[in-house]
Amino acid sequence: MSQLPTYDGELEGVLPGNESELLYELLGLIDATLEKSIKLTKSGIPPKPLWSSVNDRLLWQDPKSILYDWDEVDQVRFVYSLGLELDLIQPDHERVLGVGPGADPFFFAPRTRRAKMLLRAYRSMSDWDERCDARNNQGHRHNFGQTFRRDFLHTPSEVRGALLDALSFATPGEWVRAKDLATRITTDVPSLLISEDDDVPDTPDGEPHPEVLRLVEYWVYLAARIGLIDLARTPEVQMNVGGDRLVRLTSLGARLLRDADVDEAGEIARIEAARPFVLQPNHDIVFYRAEGDVGDEYLARRLSGATDPTDPDEPVSTWAVSMPTIRAAIEDGLDPKIVEARLFGRSRTDVPATLTSILADVTKQLGNVVISRGFTAVELDSPTKKLKTALKKAGFEVIDDLALVPWREWQTFVDTLGEEPTEGFRYPSDEPLVTFTGDKVELAYLRAPLAGRELLDALGLDGEAKVALDADRMASLAEAGWTPRAVAETFAGLAETLPKKLKSALSSR
Repeated sequence: MSQLPTYDGELEGVLPGNESELLYELLGLIDATLEKSIKLTKSGIPPKPLWSSVNDRLLWQDPKSILYDWDEVDQVRFVYSLGLELDLIQPDHERVLGVGPGADPFFFAPRTRRAKMLLRAYRSMSDWDERCDARNNQGHRHNFGQTFRRDFLHTPSEVRGALLDALSFATPGEWVRAKDLATRITTDVPSLLISEDDDVPDTPDGEPHPEVLRLVEYWVYLAARIGLIDLARTPEVQMNVGGDRLVRLTSLGARLLRDADVDEAGEIARIEAARPFVLQPNHDIVFYRAEGDVGDEYLARRLSGATDPTDPDEPVSTWAVSMPTIRAAIEDGLDPKIVEARLFGRSRTDVPATLTSILADVTKQLGNVVISRGFTAVELDSPTKKLKTALKKAGFEVIDDLALVPWREWQTFVDTLGEEPTEGFRYPSDEPLVTFTGDKVELAYLRAPLAGRELLDALGLDGEAKVALDADRMASLAEAGWTPRAVAETFAGLAETLPKKLKSALSSR
């Protein structure tokens, strides 16, 4: 497929694409959840005070020169949904929000790897949808496509995939019109914004559908926030009427969308070579933003326990740490080796002996343990010996066809595997993995979950057929060593409700 046509005329209102502001807003999301105890409602919705705290931490570039009709968009919910998808924040068993297991691996990753994680989370999140959650400068929703959330033919992920696929045909470093981007999308996915009951709209050849163009002109702002593109516009055609939107694929965008080779070792080396910290005798951490990375600031805040809003425009920030704050961070899962390498090893000044002593004492008290806040068991599909060797070399435990992946190492696992697993189950599952209709049982998904696999295989469940737990079936299970109580206990962890015979077996002694 051909590249998008380029634009080489005059332009104005250039807004450089940069993910740093969004990263600081995600950092602010963590701070907002820690500022005071935030408990989700029973339906999983955060209370309004959290929205206010997150809004106070948003960093708005002045968009008037380029986003003349989108001065306000619902970025509070966007940032919140993105943070949930990245596991930067996570509710506990009492629905109270706290720092999630994804925060450390995300903020400590080198730039391109972190950008991959950000883009993957953006493509996957479903709680926020550009088509119906964006707002105009009066705060009113702009329903692109003029349909309801539940009625769209395409999922949010599919829509973002179509937008990103079209953007990948822009020539890196060259300006293209958003109108031409919208035309490509209209041609490739004409059903992008219709409901399930609508017909595909008839659009003249070479022209974008008006609603697709409207969506693209809004969406390119999100793409700039993720760092994929720069934004600009053509000169005004008349007084107070802006010209056409222009986009230019950044080098980061080209790496992400075109699967370009990444010098990750070089990115890590540049981080290691930087000296953004000064460690004071009183244990204050002085951070020079121009020399460091948002991950460095995240580390300083993590060690200090600070939750106040950050102003990234300030060239220098200072964070006070102590034994209690360091201990709290490490007990919460922060790896002491990161403190030694990323903070102590990159200080412009000598590290105070008392500070190294505090870290050593805390580490000694906690023992030689690395806390892993969650992991995924990935069932590999007929893995080769070469793949198993590569996974083990990368530090993953591989048992037969099962790989155990700490969440902090997920991106490393994806890079080693060469693809990202897209189907899975969370244990305990938020939704039932098997369902009963009377005494008949069936899988909710085509693939059987790992939990209860022996019983499901014994029943011959393949994801499509229903199996009746009649007397003959229960008798054959008993011959195989499955007591009625064992069957009931297994299904109790997989199903929302059980048939009467299994409930009775579960309550029997």
